[in-house]
Amino acid sequence: MEDKTIQKRQIAYKVRIKDLVMGNYIKNEGWQPNYIITPNNLKVSRINLIGVVISVDDNPNYKGFTIDDSTERVSVRVFEETSYISNIGVGNVILLIGRPRLYGSDVYIIPEIVKRLEDSKWLMVRKLELKDQVKEDINK
Repeated sequence: MEDKTIQKRQIAYKVRIKDLVMGNYIKNEGWQPNYIITPNNLKVSRINLIGVVISVDDNPNYKGFTIDDSTERVSVRVFEETSYISNIGVGNVILLIGRPRLYGSDVYIIPEIVKRLEDSKWLMVRKLELKDQVKEDINK
């Protein structure tokens, strides 16, 4: 009988962009995913962010945009033709699930799912969800 290894999908952690930018990026070899160790010692290889699009990039090497969640901002880059980011514009509130990557010293996100949120109240909901992380920063 064949020995098949089942690969589980990593959890898309709800994090602040500040935690990604200030975290320590760990690069693995082989099939092990790269990840960021956040200041709260959370090992994150997939992220779940809610933020506001503050700029749209039209670089010849990639399409993308920059989002801000009021703690920091991060670039989102897509290196292949996709239609799911064509309707993203400045001022849109979006839900983003993706993988953090590092180029030089800059952290950026490769998106898996990008969804426009019609109600900006979701930003407040996410801030309340991550309230404990903010308290930990204040206590440090």
